[in-house]
Amino acid sequence: MRRTIQSAFALSLVVGAAPAWSAGSDELWEITQKMAMPGMNMPGIKITSCIARNGNYKPGDDPNAKNCTVDDYKVSGNTVTWKMRCTGKNAMTGSGEMTKTADTMKGVFRMSASGMDMTQTMDGKRVGTCDAGEEQKKMDKTVADFKARSDDAVKQMCEGSVKREAESGGMGNGASTFQSKGQCLGYKPQLCEQTRSQVGSYGGYAHYIRWRETAKTTNQPWGWVLAECGIDLEKQRLTLCGQAVTDKKYRFIGTFCPDEAKQMYAKNCAGFGMDYTADMAKPNANMCYALRSKSRDYNDQDAGDGNAARAARTAGSEKAATDEGKGADNAAKPAESATSKLKKLFGF
Repeated sequence: MRRTIQSAFALSLVVGAAPAWSAGSDELWEITQKMAMPGMNMPGIKITSCIARNGNYKPGDDPNAKNCTVDDYKVSGNTVTWKMRCTGKNAMTGSGEMTKTADTMKGVFRMSASGMDMTQTMDGKRVGTCDAGEEQKKMDKTVADFKARSDDAVKQMCEGSVKREAESGGMGNGASTFQSKGQCLGYKPQLCEQTRSQVGSYGGYAHYIRWRETAKTTNQPWGWVLAECGIDLEKQRLTLCGQAVTDKKYRFIGTFCPDEAKQMYAKNCAGFGMDYTADMAKPNANMCYALRSKSRDYNDQDAGDGNAARAARTAGSEKAATDEGKGADNAAKPAESATSKLKKLFGF
């Protein structure tokens, strides 16, 4: 609707200004336009316009009205009447009348668009001379500069959205920005590339699981980026679990790969978890602690050769029995054994 009104004003101004030009320099006009519709009278808008001497309107010249045509154009003295029709997205019909003297301009344009009738009036006076060619160059530069700034703002906004949404997996309802007619549609390949790169890593996959859990806790929609990019998180988990065995990512396996963790634990960790000192002496101690840790330290998916004491502290906080079927009594033994040894060492 807004563009329809702008196009109508541009057309009516050029059409009305065409006849009765005086010789000499191009003319600088001060024009006040007002728009009214049923139940609403908008405040007047004052503009200045440099109108070329001997300027003549030809349908299609105005880029804002490329789908508009002027019919029944008539000149009677200093008065011009015409009819106009625009098709497409901003479809409308209208008729106008403009009376122009050497120093004044008055006009009215009536239009109907989207089932609404509107009336636009114009009241102008000539306030000086100008160079229409130079003014057009300035206008073209202003438009080009504005477009460049606008494009840069959109670029920054979309690149920021790509980074934010790729990191979170799509928290909320931002999908429309990257869909058809969205401002960032052209950045969708970049979004999907970054998302695939992130979800294809151990830390990145775990990061998405954390976001998914946060979304559930806060009752927010999550995961639209994965849906838009055709990424199956469960298939990605299965792929990573297979790779993690080869890469020795035991903490990742212990957290996200229950089948692999169970098999590896049964094979390498028999009798593990009964006594801290005995556990630390086992050649696979780090692996076994990692497989049992259920760690949420997503940025530290080590290969099982890290600090065993850190893993022991994590494992010691669990209440459950070990995979070998030992009960709560056995889980308490490491603490009792360590205390007993300290008493003997220091004599108390």
